[in-house]
Amino acid sequence: MLTIGDDAALNDECGPQTHLFEDRIMKIDPVNFGARSSVGARSIILYDSIIGDDVQISALSLVMKGENLLSNTQWTGSPVRPV
Repeated sequence: MLTIGDDAALNDECGPQTHLFEDRIMKIDPVNFGARSSVGARSIILYDSIIGDDVQISALSLVMKGENLLSNTQWTGSPVRPV
């Protein structure tokens, strides 16, 4: 359910969340982190998300379900937006 590429960094208390209850239904999907990606402290990555290679996500950010963050990009905020 969780794929972490080579040299990826998941920092302090970040939370890849592969499942979530929505309308009393448990939904499950994988979270994929590309090579050399970095997730800031206390960030949440919801299910069905793809984090590309060399992606930087700042601390306290939220990646919504189904997001596809393209390689070589930087993101911040809740929900995330490009820097």
